[in-house]
Amino acid sequence: MRRCAAALLPLLLLAAPAPAAGEGGDAVAAVDRAISGWERSCGGPTELGACTRTRTVAVDNRCEMSGRTVEVRRSPKSARAAQVALAAALAALEKRADAALPAQAAAAARGRSSLAEAAYEDFLRLRFPTGLDFSGARKKDSEKRFNAFFVEARKRLDSATEAYRHVADHPGVTAELRLRAAARTGQLHARFAELLLGAEIPRDVRTGDLAADKIAAFCDVMEDEITPIEERARVAFEECRALAAGQGPWAAVCDWP
Repeated sequence: MRRCAAALLPLLLLAAPAPAAGEGGDAVAAVDRAISGWERSCGGPTELGACTRTRTVAVDNRCEMSGRTVEVRRSPKSARAAQVALAAALAALEKRADAALPAQAAAAARGRSSLAEAAYEDFLRLRFPTGLDFSGARKKDSEKRFNAFFVEARKRLDSATEAYRHVADHPGVTAELRLRAAARTGQLHARFAELLLGAEIPRDVRTGDLAADKIAAFCDVMEDEITPIEERARVAFEECRALAAGQGPWAAVCDWP
């Protein structure tokens, strides 16, 4: 009897289901399917995976006479559906008892990176309000739009940088994802500085008596505002350069002035 049991044991082991591994594989597959949906929502990604188009254009009534426009080109409907699917798949994966296993952790890091990319693109959609005039009847509305911009900008910036921080600290993160997180963090702060320096000068500042002096004072204030933002960008890009080690397409992104 013992000999029969011993002979059957290898066959029983081969035939026995492995629910944890199988279910874990299904959870990983669900995350990867959701990531694929997110990637498909962009018809023409850049070499680095961003779904954006950037142009440098001449501008008037700004502290700088040229500026960059950044357009997010992702399908809104498909992107929203992919984000919902990805959030659900990640939640299911990360609550599993085996979520710390290498395959599951790596999938979670990939998913977190895609959600961070969504937050990055959400920040890129921000535009500084135009037509501001802090004099006369337009003052109240201008102040409302001006303050709303900064509240929303800080909210989106904090959300995106926190998302990339989670990616960089994730136990399943790869060197490539950590590099992307550092680069995107630098790009986020650099873009915020661009928005401020490229802001349209309010009408009451650029017109009337002593307009030239008022414009100079306004631009000086904007320079002071962007200094700490650019410092955070510089720190992130320094980390990015160290991770890139001068190789790959990210190296050019990290080489920020």
